[in-house]
Amino acid sequence: MVVRPEAHTFLTPELDRLLRLGLAGRLEVELTLLRRRKLWFDEQVDSAKLTQVLSFSKGEYLLDGRALPPGASVLELERTAWTLKDSPQSSDSLVVQVDVRLQVVTAASLGKVATWLTQGESMGEERSAVSRNLLRTVAEDLTRGASGRCDVSPAQ
Repeated sequence: MVVRPEAHTFLTPELDRLLRLGLAGRLEVELTLLRRRKLWFDEQVDSAKLTQVLSFSKGEYLLDGRALPPGASVLELERTAWTLKDSPQSSDSLVVQVDVRLQVVTAASLGKVATWLTQGESMGEERSAVSRNLLRTVAEDLTRGASGRCDVSPAQ
């Protein structure tokens, strides 16, 4: 079974601006194949996690060095293939859950910039819990996440 996920209108204007300024983003994709069960929780059949790098260079977006189509409206993510132990029955209803998270700025990188701007590198280790939490919060604010589900249709 092959899954080709896409993220539509995923980049916010702020994340787009940061990427165009030369920062790279860490794109985490989690794919989960589920079998629907009536009147019960869905059963997880398989899953995969991918971490990729999204960047902007020479007027185009790159995902792990591969050029994406022009514009930031659709991110074509890496294909994932699953080999199932048992072939699905004709009565099985399968669903793919896709979770995508893009983080351009991390709390650590913000901390380095803040240290460089205010005190120099020697005071970086003495950062308080309050400032660590503040940096983490700002970095999370510059993170974009989305999830979606799609029914699996048999190949024809």
